[in-house]
Amino acid sequence: MPNYIKDQLLDEGCIKIAQEFLDISKKMDNPAFHNIKAYVAISIFYWHLEESPKNRDPIPEFIKTFKKAISILKTVFDNEICSKEFFSTAHEEIEKGTGQVVDGDFEKKISGLFSDVWVDFSDEVYFKEALGFTRERFKRNNINADDYFKDKVVVDAGCGSGKYCATLASLGAKKVIGIDIGEKGLEFANKQKQKHPRGNIIEYKNCSLLDIQLDDNSVDMVWSNGVIHHTKDYEKCLSEFSRIIKPNGNLYLYVEGPEGLYELLCDTLIEAHRALPRSIVQNMLINYGTDSGRIYWVMDNLFAPYERKTRSEVENLLDKYGFKDVFPMLRGLDIDNNEMVYSEQPYAKIKHGDGMLKYLATLRK
Repeated sequence: MPNYIKDQLLDEGCIKIAQEFLDISKKMDNPAFHNIKAYVAISIFYWHLEESPKNRDPIPEFIKTFKKAISILKTVFDNEICSKEFFSTAHEEIEKGTGQVVDGDFEKKISGLFSDVWVDFSDEVYFKEALGFTRERFKRNNINADDYFKDKVVVDAGCGSGKYCATLASLGAKKVIGIDIGEKGLEFANKQKQKHPRGNIIEYKNCSLLDIQLDDNSVDMVWSNGVIHHTKDYEKCLSEFSRIIKPNGNLYLYVEGPEGLYELLCDTLIEAHRALPRSIVQNMLINYGTDSGRIYWVMDNLFAPYERKTRSEVENLLDKYGFKDVFPMLRGLDIDNNEMVYSEQPYAKIKHGDGMLKYLATLRK
């Protein structure tokens, strides 16, 4: 289990049961167990979705859920039917038993986690849902999104499928430049922009956030939505954002902070399923009739490692890289964990810790 989990003030019973789950999961490295492990992982995550809005102590339910999962895995593990070695035909991106990327390219591994999901986005999710969610989140923080982005040259740093590039174009940006290392996602994004009435203002570049192929002081704003916590150099990303933004330009930054039981749950599932081919989970979700937006979210939480920083750590880094007038966007949609924390719902801090950390900031130069 990651050390930073142990350092947080989490219930000892929850930590213990999560470790027991890890222990049995790691024993089940035979590909014969892949399907049952995928089913259990999805079941645990969906339990969280159902439990999160309930106004009750989540700790007993967390322990009960993991005990059930352990019981299922032990039953299957002890069954002689699955005692023989099976050989997987799925493409393995991670070296068996180590969790290490075979080719050593961390960024390509992370972009690959999502590329197959993005191309399944429906137009409803891609164009309408993202735009509606963005407008509402800004509105709840007393900001008119249509005014805020109007006539700005905006970089979507880590644009993935280009979903938010389309949103930024709809919100009146003068130009949107989407950058990402995932070629498959960019191919999909270029096709999608043809459907947008302002698609001609959207441009895509295949490059890393650690080396953005844009000139110094060349853009009005960087939009970074849940990306840099997946990179191998958090600070280098912020340094690059600072470099390309014009003096008094803006940054929108969304990163994950410490998230209590939710963090423990997600990191336990990630650690337990490092050698599980993600295609098995994705296909299972598709067969369950899961919508494309939800599939992306589940895959993100089951496979993508996070570097979480506290609110004070993030704000100190923003100051270090020249950002002033840092405005924390504390409000969110009703389904967002930061909204649950903000509205002081019962047990929200236990469930979600600091939740999503979202900021608007201005660059001083």
